[in-house]
Amino acid sequence: MSAAHEDAQVEYALVLGSNQRPARHLRLALQRILDGREVLACAGPLRTRDAGGGRFLNAALHVRTREDIGTLRAALHAIEDAAGRMRGSPQVSLDIDVVASRDAEGQVQVHKPGDLERGYVRELLARIGFA
Repeated sequence: MSAAHEDAQVEYALVLGSNQRPARHLRLALQRILDGREVLACAGPLRTRDAGGGRFLNAALHVRTREDIGTLRAALHAIEDAAGRMRGSPQVSLDIDVVASRDAEGQVQVHKPGDLERGYVRELLARIGFA
């Protein structure tokens, strides 16, 4: 891999959600995501319901970073954990998904194709210019 390729920035579409003190947790996520990353666009909050009828507050971020997807996901999981995330629980303090990415050449890769089936995800991605 060339040095120029290693330094290339990647753009990511992140979708965030919370059903436990959502305004607080989404603010926390934004503050932590801003650490070392450039936020190009933000959309939300958008009130939604999950399949079981639970109420969520969702948002989306279009970020640019030099992190590869594995490093970014690890950082996002640490943010979720700091917010008290209990995986598998219906009480979701914070969920941050990397839905798609765009490399320096403009190639888009979808990382969570099932999420694109949800109307609110498509709406949020359109609002951040990542549709």
